[in-house]
Amino acid sequence: NTQDIKRFDIANLHVVKFSLPRPHVQGSTLDPDMHGASWAALLAELPLEN
Repeated sequence: NTQDIKRFDIANLHVVKFSLPRPHVQGSTLDPDMHGASWAALLAELPLEN
């Protein structure tokens, strides 16, 4: 659900942070992507608006 995705713009650091719901608690034995690296690779390809 796109309403569950949160975006945080941190202008003074030139950073955009996204918060996505996780199917399992981060760091649990069921979490296959503890640091969200698979999402980072996908997001790196997206153009950002100013």
